[in-house]
Amino acid sequence: MSDDAVSNDGAEPSAHIPEVQPIDAAAPLSEQTHAAEQASIDAAEAELADLEAIEPEQADLESVVAGPAAEEAIEVEEAMHNVQSTVSIPRATTASSEGVFDDVVAEPGSSKPDPIVVAEGIRRQFGGLVAVDVDRLEIQRNAITALIGPNGAGKTTFFNLLTGFDQPNEGSWTFDGTPLLGIAPHKVAQMGMVRTFQLTKALSRMTVIENMRLGANHQKGEKLLQGLLQFPWRKQEDENTIRADELLQRFKLDHVRDEFAGSLSGGQRKLLEMARSLMVEPRMVMLDEPMAGVNPALKQSLLEHIKLLRNEGRTVLFVEHDMDMVMEISDWVVVMAEGRIIAEGPPETLGQNQQVIDAYLGTHQGADLGEEE
Repeated sequence: MSDDAVSNDGAEPSAHIPEVQPIDAAAPLSEQTHAAEQASIDAAEAELADLEAIEPEQADLESVVAGPAAEEAIEVEEAMHNVQSTVSIPRATTASSEGVFDDVVAEPGSSKPDPIVVAEGIRRQFGGLVAVDVDRLEIQRNAITALIGPNGAGKTTFFNLLTGFDQPNEGSWTFDGTPLLGIAPHKVAQMGMVRTFQLTKALSRMTVIENMRLGANHQKGEKLLQGLLQFPWRKQEDENTIRADELLQRFKLDHVRDEFAGSLSGGQRKLLEMARSLMVEPRMVMLDEPMAGVNPALKQSLLEHIKLLRNEGRTVLFVEHDMDMVMEISDWVVVMAEGRIIAEGPPETLGQNQQVIDAYLGTHQGADLGEEE
């Protein structure tokens, strides 16, 4: 190898590509084509040989890097691959919320052009503590709405009430025009409103594909008598498996299809829970702190998946403390504090809302508390 292939600072030599011999213009066209192909093959073989020579050094390096640090590095690399793959998803049939909120007044309880959820007078008390006291809230269809607020504002309790996991002391709400008061959570999900949780609910001792199949609606094998025989439900389960595999591929979890869900990382469990929620073909997806405990490299992947839900025509309502995420993907933001809705509006306007600033930072923000009166 020539001296030019090695840099002065002792860097690794670059892959050597042999010089391609010029082709005789007088030669027949077929000979010229053959010569060009042969030159390309020779160059590829030379480059492959150089790479094979470097592989032992890479193997030595990989043997040194072991333990949790190596696993985290692999997870980050997979996440970045997921981001690149997700961004490239074609979006031929998409729904857009652009312009939907142009005529909506930025105030608590404002009316929306086409609300999918309407909640009125919802109040939930735990003894003397009022956890939720919402006069009115409308959630716009086919849009991404963020529900934010300080810890203890009542966001998760409000989620529980809307999805039937808890019942209010008073109030009512509808989903796509259907009253949901007193409806069991599984029936709410069957109607098209599904949710995820702060702490993922994956069944650790079941495989990923088994977790996915559990999310499908109206499974014939869940009935006692039909479950004893295979022929009533076998075809339906095969169809559910095909649907599950498609979603696992979309969320880049197909490579862990047959692994136990308990072996997945925190970010992968979040993806699994989101993918499983889509098994019921929901019209509305409610995400409770989807970024909590997620590796930063996986956040962008999750963001793209959430955007894709809206682009497919679904409604998204999510609770989140990561304001960068809220600003990036939200069409509309609802702010809760002490159980009440204190502000609504586009994400770019809430930074100037004094009530929001006071709720997060306190009413004495910027004041000199040591100053004598």
